[in-house]
Amino acid sequence: MNKKTLKISLFKMRISILSIIFMGISLGAEGANSKKQLKKSTTKTNLPLKAEIKTKNNEWEISLAKTKDLYRNGKINDQKMWDKLIYFHDHLDQFAFNGKSQVLLQMSKLLVKQDYSFSAALLASQILAMPGNNAKGSIDDTWELLAKINQDNSIIGVLEALATNQIEANIPVPAKTPFGGDWFYYLGNALEKQNRIPDAITMYSKLSLADSLYALANYQKSLLFIRQNKISEALEVLNFLASNSLSERILKSHPKNAEVVNLIHLTLGRLNYENRNFQDSFMHFRAVTKDSRFFYDALFDQSWAFFMGGYPNHALGALYGAESKFFEKVFNPETSILKADIFYWMCLWDDSRYALKEFLTKHSQKIDGLNDFLSRKTLRADNAYELLENFITGVPAESLGIATDVLSTATTTDSMLFFRRQYAEVIDELQRLRKNQFFRSGAPKIKSYLERIAASLRQDLGQQLIAEFTMLKENYDALYAQSQFLYIELLMSEKDELLGKSLHADAKFTRVPSRENVKGWGLDETQGWRHDVGNEYWWDEVGFYIYRIKPMCNQQ
Repeated sequence: MNKKTLKISLFKMRISILSIIFMGISLGAEGANSKKQLKKSTTKTNLPLKAEIKTKNNEWEISLAKTKDLYRNGKINDQKMWDKLIYFHDHLDQFAFNGKSQVLLQMSKLLVKQDYSFSAALLASQILAMPGNNAKGSIDDTWELLAKINQDNSIIGVLEALATNQIEANIPVPAKTPFGGDWFYYLGNALEKQNRIPDAITMYSKLSLADSLYALANYQKSLLFIRQNKISEALEVLNFLASNSLSERILKSHPKNAEVVNLIHLTLGRLNYENRNFQDSFMHFRAVTKDSRFFYDALFDQSWAFFMGGYPNHALGALYGAESKFFEKVFNPETSILKADIFYWMCLWDDSRYALKEFLTKHSQKIDGLNDFLSRKTLRADNAYELLENFITGVPAESLGIATDVLSTATTTDSMLFFRRQYAEVIDELQRLRKNQFFRSGAPKIKSYLERIAASLRQDLGQQLIAEFTMLKENYDALYAQSQFLYIELLMSEKDELLGKSLHADAKFTRVPSRENVKGWGLDETQGWRHDVGNEYWWDEVGFYIYRIKPMCNQQ
């Protein structure tokens, strides 16, 4: 009996806008450094000019302070304050670090006030990325603002990029930030990105249970142990997180961690499967809740665990649920191969042959459409993004040339969803900014910055979609080769049966276990309707169906 290898998915947030975020919003600041260099080179011996510049800078700082006082006392409104700040920003090279950071900070606060959280976070992050970062008051206020923004609207992409910049530029990290221990999670991700695995593990270990990202940080730590082939260490971390007492505390303290707990169970199911602990494997798969976007993965993977654990009827029942109408937008040709495999080991030759035929009839034409797209000579990221945009906006799959379930599966992976969320945030603010008269001064330059980020994300989305399509094709090719091998085995077994022999007799099912309420089943009563009556499906019963069929191997 061939053991299927289940992929341990790295649930790692992708950083796509790092190279753009720290280029600085082009509102007049980009020429600052070059202007300073010019003055240095032309005034080395001109002391009066240096003094003149110093006086000029003081005047700018005084003007900024007066403007802030007028705004604080209600003498000027938000609109007037924004216009003043844009003027200061156009002359940002006239300010020392504290003045620059105050301009950026006040602009960020006004952006938040106008509900442009993403743009505000990008602008505020420039303060922490500036060389000569030494104005403690501004820095502390910036951390507070970023924490407030993240509490109301997740800015994980900006925070990941900021943490990466801190690591790469060796910028000192404050002993305490408003993020508490959660900031160690972002720093851990930055270190992992540099392949500094031991340092990343150390950083993840610094979070405490009181931190909202505690569960996710430790999950990431377990994945790094897996990458190092330290499976026992990974299992120790994950089993600790999955223990009833701890998982309940995590969920009560931070309800948003429910999906992380599901992910922990999914990974434990796969690790136990690889270790051939099949009963623990399907117990964890079945702990993934039905409202989770990982439920389908757990439902399908448990069919392998049931099969390898000696419960073919449960495995077929799980497959029946995985192929139900609830998941008709999931492209998974492996369901047919697994059914053929199970029927083969139960000596149900006709059923096995039919499942192999189903594999080709249901999926080969869809793969042909995918191959046509991938084989285009003009295939580029922008072509793939255009396909994604057409699909999301409702263009029929027939017009796109790729089946709906293939498109749906490829566009809803972890990486694709992360990029799509980032892109949606940028586009939303960009579209609103174009209509908002409040930002009439400075708006073209902010829009230009957001458009650069949007263009970068479109490239990321297109490249990732091509990668997802390629993985689907490669997976199908491997399954096709497996189907050919299984078909030959099927012919040989039927031939041996005619000769009174039995190929692989010791490994075949001669009976099925009488016990139906297996470990992790969870319900006293099992779904009772027959598989061949009306193709009836009920959501509350999906995952609790047992396909009751007897093996024929014992009749040879």
